[in-house]
Amino acid sequence: MPRKDSQLTPTQLRKQLLLAESDLNRAQMERDLLTLKTGVQSVVRQAKSLGSIATGATSLLSVVSAFQRGKSETQANPASGPAVWIKRIIRGASFASTVWLAFRSRKNSKKETKVP
Repeated sequence: MPRKDSQLTPTQLRKQLLLAESDLNRAQMERDLLTLKTGVQSVVRQAKSLGSIATGATSLLSVVSAFQRGKSETQANPASGPAVWIKRIIRGASFASTVWLAFRSRKNSKKETKVP
């Protein structure tokens, strides 16, 4: 079979080159968006982790503050000793539950990130 010489005009050739370049740019943009999405997910995971740590630290500071206030109340009024201890136990239990929930949510967020 004889082969036809297809002569493209400069405009047709430029059009084909622009279409090919557009396809390449589209593929590059998809890769860039995937990279960006992965980066954002990583930042979100780290923020959740820091949020859990911050919650635990805040709870710890509030308990330390409560113990300090309880200590000063006992020194000011030694007769109310047992009542202060009950308050301390309740505050300690509250702190322990807050820390437990913070670590539990952190553990659950780690499980969620491992699931594909």
